[in-house]
Amino acid sequence: MTKKINQLNFISIGDKNFFVFIKHCANNLLNIYPKSIFFIYNWGFTERQKEILKSLPNVVLIEWRKFLKNNLELKSINSQLQESKPNAESKKREYLLNQKPFCILDCAKRIDKNLIFIDGDAVIINPIEEIFDMEFDIGVTMKSRYDIMNAKKYSIRGEINSGVIYFKTDSNSIQGFVEKWIKELNLIKQINTGMKNREYNEQTALTLIVEKEDKNIYNNYYNKGVITINNKVLNVITLPCKVYNMYKLDKLYKKNVKVLHFKGRRSRSKIGGFIKIIKIRAFFDKFFKIFPETVKKAIKTDLYIDFVEYMLINPDRLESLLNIKGFTKKFEYSILKIVRTSINLIF
Repeated sequence: MTKKINQLNFISIGDKNFFVFIKHCANNLLNIYPKSIFFIYNWGFTERQKEILKSLPNVVLIEWRKFLKNNLELKSINSQLQESKPNAESKKREYLLNQKPFCILDCAKRIDKNLIFIDGDAVIINPIEEIFDMEFDIGVTMKSRYDIMNAKKYSIRGEINSGVIYFKTDSNSIQGFVEKWIKELNLIKQINTGMKNREYNEQTALTLIVEKEDKNIYNNYYNKGVITINNKVLNVITLPCKVYNMYKLDKLYKKNVKVLHFKGRRSRSKIGGFIKIIKIRAFFDKFFKIFPETVKKAIKTDLYIDFVEYMLINPDRLESLLNIKGFTKKFEYSILKIVRTSINLIF
């Protein structure tokens, strides 16, 4: 039985380029967890975007941009950008990524417990109650074995993706963990000074502080390790990205996915289709409840829903997909075309 969640807080960060994701995530959270608080750190929203976010009852907008404007390191990077110096753009990107733990630390001071960090281009789409039945304090999302081995080819520590982090513990423990993360980040920045491969320092730092405490933790999903923070032992778990931080969106995601992570330009271009899919799932879940199970099986409801989703994302592949799944009749093909047209009009 799922434990009762007394307090649930979410945090995201972004600027005007991430607005569509953050707004959609805020609306989803409002539906899934109406009593939760969504802290959004403003790195550069437009005035209109700020007004829209502030109008949502679950949102607390924090002006982190003021801190950024006064930061000497960022001023230096912006000067390099104006002078068109090489690597200035990547330096600014890395600087902003490195702000992640600082924003989480600030947010942890504003809450009592339970904080879930979501990147600005990630969207929660399904409830996550089951994590509160798991015994852990901090959940990091681990990549597939293929992606981990592929990253090693480029000498990158790629065991985890720091785009989604689950803190299921008290504020002081979160702060202590993030402070340790920041110390490791500063150490890595010193080592990497002048190196070409400067990206994802914060992700590497997070990977290392967990691994230093337990060298075997990244051997498999749901592995557990411990990390000592301020004389308190915290349990760390490796949650699968394919469920809790799904970033490989070149394929259709499965229905048990909790978070979609639109990292990369190709994925971001699909946000419109995926938003429709989220709405479609909710619509069909309610609609097919009126039918008995025997009727659902007879009309192949799951297959029809899957095909509608494929049509929205990869319409050019419709014919080959129909043949693979056995939809060879012109009648069924016509129905799917009608369904697709109808859904595009409705949603």
